[in-house]
Amino acid sequence: MLEPPARWETNRLVMKSPTRAEAAVMFETYAADPEVSRYMIWRPHRSVEETEQFLRRCEDGYVLAPRLWRRGLMSEAVAGLIEWAMASPEIFRVWAVCDVDNVASARLLESAGCGAKARCGAGWSTRTSAMRRATASATRS
Repeated sequence: MLEPPARWETNRLVMKSPTRAEAAVMFETYAADPEVSRYMIWRPHRSVEETEQFLRRCEDGYVLAPRLWRRGLMSEAVAGLIEWAMASPEIFRVWAVCDVDNVASARLLESAGCGAKARCGAGWSTRTSAMRRATASATRS
């Protein structure tokens, strides 16, 4: 299976997978914040230990501390990842999902080249709530 680079950069960002050592900072800046977790499949964390456990089972995804919202940082990160993926001959399609009520994420995915499919609905449920999701994809021509 093709893996993204362990570390990659855009004009303003350096991205890498989080480590357990960073759990305290993640907990303090966003993991415990109900506004951040509002559209996520996880609920606000109650402790640093819960954030550490989350990191052990975490899938790829994106989340940003509220103080960094509305600066175009996530758009830059997602566009950079899609650009890397589409340059890889092994990858034909990049897809993402978001809660259909998360208008900001749906717009971000559309603007990153994932097209109007970001409005399609499907569903899943977690242990604490039911969520509807939107699927978005970018396909190599």
